[in-house]
Amino acid sequence: MDPSGSDSRITQAVASAVETLKAQGLPPDADAWTCAAVARLCREQKDYAAAVDFYRRAIAREYG
Repeated sequence: MDPSGSDSRITQAVASAVETLKAQGLPPDADAWTCAAVARLCREQKDYAAAVDFYRRAIAREYG
């Protein structure tokens, strides 16, 4: 663990960014990789329902 506490600040910043993305949503024309990246962050936070939604959107953008 980082004695300066920067690890926890990074974790809090990522959590806040993910919450903002989930609340505001991604633009309708967001690239597949953007949707997949947000899905990965949701998965890391154990928000599996949101992760599935973003992965589905990524797949639809890439292959649909």
